[in-house]
Amino acid sequence: MGLAVLPVEIYHREFDAKLWLAVHLAQFNKHIVLLGYDKHLTPLLPHLPSSCILDKSCSTLMWRSRISPVIANGGKALISDEEGFNNLETLPSIYLTRIDSEAINSISRYYCWGSIDQSFYSQIPDFSKKSIIAGNLRSDLLSDIGHQFYSEHSSALQSLYGDFVLCSDNFAVEHRQGDKYVIPKFNVSSSQNKLNTRLFEESVLLASNRRKCYAEVLHSLLRKFPTTQFVLRPHPIADPRWWLNEFWQYRNFHLSYHHSIEPWLHACKAMISFGCTTSVQAIIAKKSVIEISPPDVDDVTKYGKARGFSHLFTPHIASNSNEAITALSSILSNSKLNFISNHNLNDYWYIDQNKSRVSYFASEVDSSLSSISSPPLQQLNALFNNYIQRKVSHSIPFNPDKWLLPSRSSIHRKFSTISSIIGVQKPKIAFLSNGLFVVSPS
Repeated sequence: MGLAVLPVEIYHREFDAKLWLAVHLAQFNKHIVLLGYDKHLTPLLPHLPSSCILDKSCSTLMWRSRISPVIANGGKALISDEEGFNNLETLPSIYLTRIDSEAINSISRYYCWGSIDQSFYSQIPDFSKKSIIAGNLRSDLLSDIGHQFYSEHSSALQSLYGDFVLCSDNFAVEHRQGDKYVIPKFNVSSSQNKLNTRLFEESVLLASNRRKCYAEVLHSLLRKFPTTQFVLRPHPIADPRWWLNEFWQYRNFHLSYHHSIEPWLHACKAMISFGCTTSVQAIIAKKSVIEISPPDVDDVTKYGKARGFSHLFTPHIASNSNEAITALSSILSNSKLNFISNHNLNDYWYIDQNKSRVSYFASEVDSSLSSISSPPLQQLNALFNNYIQRKVSHSIPFNPDKWLLPSRSSIHRKFSTISSIIGVQKPKIAFLSNGLFVVSPS
């Protein structure tokens, strides 16, 4: 019985998939799992005996705060980057800082989404010998298993909105924190950090141009299809008021950031995107995607390198409002198109038809834990009780941009649903804080 550590940075992005992995590790592999809000988890790591952490990146920040304490205590670190592959060329210098040179030599494995991000990061010394193409844990939630898991939620959305069109905001022009927000400083030279800041500020201006183009198309669709509901999901770190000011007059426009993206994808009729990673998820979930692609889309001085990859896998490419109207009319009428992409989706987001990603990552964590000593249960219990009694988490506030506090009853319901679907008993759950808990075999 080993100890697996699963930090979650953004609740709506990662939490549900990590729950599935926790149930699998507890009930099939008989391990204890420490799971939840990364900021509440970090203070525990220097005190934990040998464990295996599956972290979201191996940047200098992650290396110093979470990965190195685990390795120093005789544990192992596995990395599955949650930022993905879709915008690597947008700000390459910033994405490259997500891999610390010391960290890459200390981790056991780096799991790439596909050959695209593996090739991109292979310019970093020693990366290739640690990397393997594995896809992402969230893949399962886009499959039939995910459809079953979210069936109640998706049915409720369809009852409310009917055959709705999902619209994505991947622009994030205005930050929720306003002028208080500053981009992170990385373990690079002062001049490089200044360059990253300038590139980031330029990228915001380019994102504003993309948003304007997207909004023009959306205006036309809202007017042309007044009985079709359009739901825009704002970016989690963005101030959504721009969208309300722009579209408040439409009765068929709705703004909602609720729950993970997967139940929305399972429920929607189609999705409209301009280079959003979510559109690739929609394609994996077998949903129609209209990709906005203006005639000058490759003008990097106007839009930047943020086209994404979904345009490679959808037949619905709209260069203007009229083409978007034609595409949506075809989708709503259920017209069939014979479309075969010249590109392999597995190069971008690897999907294994023979093995679920939860099973795969569980076997990887289990293998790592089998090679290190198991922590004494009495010691773990003492550490967890001390954490609760000292109220460590009380001094660490939740970041509302990244973590929407779930009720404990909702967590229990999710565990029950997952356990029922995979045919096991519900594992034991102990809450260390409102965002951090321990999952153990029942």
